[in-house]
Amino acid sequence: MAQQNLPDRIESPVLFFPADVEAVERKATEGEIFLTIPLRWAFSGKLDRDVEVVAGEHRATLRAGELLPKVLIPAPGKTNEGRFLFCTRNKVIEERKGAAPLAALVDSLRDSLRDAQFCVEDTDADGKVDRGVVLGKSRTEIAGENFPPATVTEFANEIIPGSGDRVDIKLDAVGKKRSRLLVAVWQNGGPRPFSEMQSGRFFAEAFPSIEHKTGFPAATTVFGVRVSVLAVEPAANTATLGWRPLAGRREYVVIPRVTNISFRY
Repeated sequence: MAQQNLPDRIESPVLFFPADVEAVERKATEGEIFLTIPLRWAFSGKLDRDVEVVAGEHRATLRAGELLPKVLIPAPGKTNEGRFLFCTRNKVIEERKGAAPLAALVDSLRDSLRDAQFCVEDTDADGKVDRGVVLGKSRTEIAGENFPPATVTEFANEIIPGSGDRVDIKLDAVGKKRSRLLVAVWQNGGPRPFSEMQSGRFFAEAFPSIEHKTGFPAATTVFGVRVSVLAVEPAANTATLGWRPLAGRREYVVIPRVTNISFRY
């Protein structure tokens, strides 16, 4: 891969584990979200004490026990080598439009740091972080001050804290011949629009239709989760549903990012 095509930084992949879903059968009402599953960071860490990141006028405190995604600053021409940081999570970055060229240039730097990621880095490879770093949009990076070394405990496949990173499955419509689901992917508190999404052998549509005009059960598969319609009551706008995972505990779906690391959901 050519160096110019590499992303400026790569935040930990976001994963969906079908095995997080428990097998259930129950009645659901049209418009009801009947299944919510949290997303996970593949690589993350927690500090053993509070650390204040100071870089020029930028300052933030990273709290002990807060889950921080791991971020790679790739080495030239590499996709799996470089500097590894632990950072506050990436935020939505808005582009400023319609400004005069000089104002746009000044505002571009300001905006690139407005929703910056505050990070910690191990600069001497002793296994402890000792310096702060501030990452803005694209290649904007400010080296911060050194601080007394702190320990980071690393984790794999930890659930992203809060409820803003999840997959919701809703019973969108109930009919005599077919019913329809709505699959919503949420990241950083906002919806991730998509029509179809593929990850390895796992696939999902945003609006999967389940045909049941020839009888029950009728089913579809969403990211390795089998959702079945067992009976319908169109007059009452209800359906009896069943769902269960079809994947093993170690199998996962990668929720792809959009452009580089600047998430736009």
